[in-house]
Amino acid sequence: MSTDTPAPDLMTALGLEHEAVWLHSQIAGRFPDLRERAEASFRAHRARRDELVAEIGDRATGPQVSYGPAVVADPVDAAARAQDLEHRIAAVWLELATRADGDARRTSLAQVVVAARARLTWGAAVVALPGLTR
Repeated sequence: MSTDTPAPDLMTALGLEHEAVWLHSQIAGRFPDLRERAEASFRAHRARRDELVAEIGDRATGPQVSYGPAVVADPVDAAARAQDLEHRIAAVWLELATRADGDARRTSLAQVVVAARARLTWGAAVVALPGLTR
């Protein structure tokens, strides 16, 4: 991304990546059947989080202690929460794409696709407009 991308939107994206790292670590630790998928998601979101921290620099915010209900109840809840989070991530990147141009727009749209695909890995249905429709 370049400096023409609004910082508040990048901070929102960073906050969601922090949440994703937290959520996927919770899922991996609690549900053996979901561990492999959760660990892959954890690694992807951690990498994206680290990229955003590097881009934002000193203004980058840290993670919260917890997000939403602190306990992921069961595998169905885990998948639903992961799907919802990927939808919210796609929505933020879609909003960023509408305000950016050039490389920043391409990067934002690529992240919409990444989030949409990740949502599918958690059992979501294909939607026509990722980030807008569920």
